[in-house]
Amino acid sequence: MTFSESFKQDKAIRVHPYAYLDLPSDDLTDAAPVILTGESPIRSALRVQDGFPEQHLASFSSYPLGRVALPREPLPRVSGSTGPALQPVTDRLVRRLIEELEQACNGQVELHAAPFGFILVAPVTEKDYIAFAIDGAWPHRILQTDRMDRHAGTTHEMSLTTDPPSIMNREDIVKLYHAAKESRAGQT
Repeated sequence: MTFSESFKQDKAIRVHPYAYLDLPSDDLTDAAPVILTGESPIRSALRVQDGFPEQHLASFSSYPLGRVALPREPLPRVSGSTGPALQPVTDRLVRRLIEELEQACNGQVELHAAPFGFILVAPVTEKDYIAFAIDGAWPHRILQTDRMDRHAGTTHEMSLTTDPPSIMNREDIVKLYHAAKESRAGQT
């Protein structure tokens, strides 16, 4: 979606469909858009990050449909239930989350694969760590937060939030890390 050059005067919105080039060939004649209901994971991540104001679609809901310019060529529609591969989006979000947690904890964050998804482990002290169990399914919400004592070999589940954030909400996970770090629950 783009805005006309004179957006402030005519408030026109132009819709441009994208082709994700995750195809077996670079020949776009093999491509056909898949129309899915709901919000795409990519749009969801952009909206949460506040990186692109044009992703705040609610602010455009008052615009008359006549001011929205669609492509003149008819778009082919195919049935389907899958869009572009989510793994690259997930990988990028996990990398950014690890970077922010490493800044917060001044240490190296570990990433471990698990049957339910993955686990991020961030140091608090030499023996104490905070572990986040993260769901493998989009939008990758925090399933459980544990305080670990690696010297004693113990873990204690911590109930710090009733609304677990997803990896798209990196700031909330960093806040969760700080809350877990400051919490006396699970400390010996």
